Amino acid sequence: MEIVKSPATLDDLYAAPNEGTYELVNGELVFMAPTGFSPARVATNIVVALHAYERVRGEGLALADGIAYVVNLHNRRSF
Repeated sequence: MEIVKSPATLDDLYAAPNEGTYELVNGELVFMAPTGFSPARVATNIVVALHAYERVRGEGLALADGIAYVVNLHNRRSF
């Protein structure tokens, strides 16, 4: 007998353990390993540059990492 597993939902993501970060990818909860100093430094430099560009242009919105949003694509459901 095959056990049919339901796809994970946003509620499952919200209930994920607090010992780490998870992402919802194609109906599965996926553990996201923390980044190190170098990737975090690069990300900081990028968001600072984008924020400066945003201020000069008066448009757009630069945000740091850690922002959650839902992506609805025809072949992928992610959060």
